[in-house]
Amino acid sequence: MCIWVSRYKNRGNAYKVGEELGLPYSTVRARLTEIILAMGYEPGAEPKEESVAAISPEKRKTILEELGRGKLSADDAIRMLQGEPVG
Repeated sequence: MCIWVSRYKNRGNAYKVGEELGLPYSTVRARLTEIILAMGYEPGAEPKEESVAAISPEKRKTILEELGRGKLSADDAIRMLQGEPVG
């Protein structure tokens, strides 16, 4: 299971994500930090207003689900989440 899908499923609780994936909390937190940095954000920072409005919550969920199933590369998913065209 993709760490993002597990995070959504567990309502953002990194401890539960770790339990579900069989990973220690510190590993889950480190991986999430890497993903956040790869998306061009700083962990704990407020997102820019334009990036939040770029895509709908439904589209964001679809992108993350496709990433979790391996249908999208991480780079394409990041670009899509930031509202950039992919192709």
